[in-house]
Amino acid sequence: AVAIAVYSAVLISRPLVSLAVDMEYVRAMDVESLQKRDSGLTEVKALLAGFYSVCKILKEYKSFLPDALFDEETNRDSEVPRYGRRAPHTDGKAAIVFTDIQSSTEMWFNMPNGMKKAMRTHNTIMRRRIDDFEGYEVKTIGDAFMIAFETLHNATAFCLAAQEDLYDAEWPQDLLQVPLCKYQQGAWKGLRVRMGVHYGELNLENSPMTGRSDYMGTTVNKAARLESSGVGGGIGMTEDTFNTLDLELLDWPSQVSVGSVQMKGLPNQAYCMVIPKYLKERLTYIENQFHKQQAANPLVRKEASVTSTSNTSRNTPSLPKMLKDNLQKSQGTVGHVRVSYDSLSGISSPLVKVNEVLSETVHCVEMCGGTVVSVCSGVVVA
Repeated sequence: AVAIAVYSAVLISRPLVSLAVDMEYVRAMDVESLQKRDSGLTEVKALLAGFYSVCKILKEYKSFLPDALFDEETNRDSEVPRYGRRAPHTDGKAAIVFTDIQSSTEMWFNMPNGMKKAMRTHNTIMRRRIDDFEGYEVKTIGDAFMIAFETLHNATAFCLAAQEDLYDAEWPQDLLQVPLCKYQQGAWKGLRVRMGVHYGELNLENSPMTGRSDYMGTTVNKAARLESSGVGGGIGMTEDTFNTLDLELLDWPSQVSVGSVQMKGLPNQAYCMVIPKYLKERLTYIENQFHKQQAANPLVRKEASVTSTSNTSRNTPSLPKMLKDNLQKSQGTVGHVRVSYDSLSGISSPLVKVNEVLSETVHCVEMCGGTVVSVCSGVVVA
């Protein structure tokens, strides 16, 4: 054993000694003499020979290093962020992507060990695809990513590829027992990740603490709102943004339009969600889930129903009639009734402003002889 150790030490020290000798030779070379000669070819050739010798020794030394260090797949799957890439900021514009895992807080609470393994898979997929599409990882907050891309195409292609990889990934078995993560062929498997994409002008700043680049401006705010307004497994963007994409280059992704929505702090936006063609079975769920989310959130109002259900029957009762019928049914059985926006889905008349809906609801309550007790968060208690 001692003999093997000594022999190994000799093998390792030999290239290191040679490397030190060659580097000293290069360091001591009189490069300034190049300025004193008509031609510096002699010194340049000697310099190249020195570096060639160094490269040769380094190549020899490679055999003493672990194979995993040079394995491309191992390095691509590393969780270490690609911080070497320059932050994109072409002509003051870039594409911003936000991602977040649906119901992650609940899953961390119920199955911390499974989520720990799942997060490693999630982060590996995200960072590998960021690298593939030349993105810049701006920051992570918990399980959420903020990423910048030079082009809208790369940003969208990243999202589509990441959604496919998340579906194809090997997830912990305890995670796959969670209803939200169960396998459904052509639709779901594992973590569901919301994504939002927007392209436009923004401000690039460097953090004095970390030296990392960060972005600010309306484009960033809009991308964040598009993500938070969406559904896990989908990619949210404005319809104007979607219409600028070359869909053929993106392999014709599936898309569902949901009309105009109000995002917090921003004007109404014509909103749509995009998913890979490979996962088109998600469409029905995403349509229904988005519809429920908008009905439950008075800050995000729809002016049009989902395109696939836009041909609502013209016989749908008007808002006053529906409320009047519901209130009359409850007379003599209950002392009060809560009228919420959940009951207003399917109304054919356009719901343009929250105030208009509230005003009409209060009027209907009074028409039925009721008394309005309070109005809060889009809910009338009468």
